Amino acid sequence: YQIHASQSGRSQRFAYSDDTSARLKCQVMMKRKTGGYLQRLVAFWRRFRKSRSGLFGLFAVVFLLFIAAMAPQLRTHDPSRQELSPVHMFNPPSRDHLMGTDQLGRDVFSRVLSAARVTLFVGVFAAAIASIVGVSLGAISGYVGGRGDEVLMRVVDVFLTIPSFLLAVILITAYG
Repeated sequence: YQIHASQSGRSQRFAYSDDTSARLKCQVMMKRKTGGYLQRLVAFWRRFRKSRSGLFGLFAVVFLLFIAAMAPQLRTHDPSRQELSPVHMFNPPSRDHLMGTDQLGRDVFSRVLSAARVTLFVGVFAAAIASIVGVSLGAISGYVGGRGDEVLMRVVDVFLTIPSFLLAVILITAYG
């Protein structure tokens, strides 16, 4: 009975005549592999806890996810309901309207809570699309290599310059 194990970067071969001792050695090696993941996760959390900016970012993301998930229960008014009488337009913050009302008499707090769900969905969706396109283009570029890689990278460079180029054209047009 033989077991092949990799430990600290080098391959080892264990040969045993007894099946129980080989099985025991295999179980020990498997525990080391899975235990290493948990140990790395605990070590990461210990380092992460020391970073104030990291904890602040984690708290902000968890808070936004909580607000987006609980938006229907937290909002105080219907976000699309309009109060067109002049009494309800542009009201300052009060007990009834925590962030006041807008020009159509809608509750701003309820609208912000409802918009959090849409904003998070759009952000996650945009990041997913960008990841898919970026990984696909990188894989194609790496596979093709050579001249194809150069052509693909120049096309990507053109797309990366478009937003700043449009901003420059708008500023030149506006200020002469």
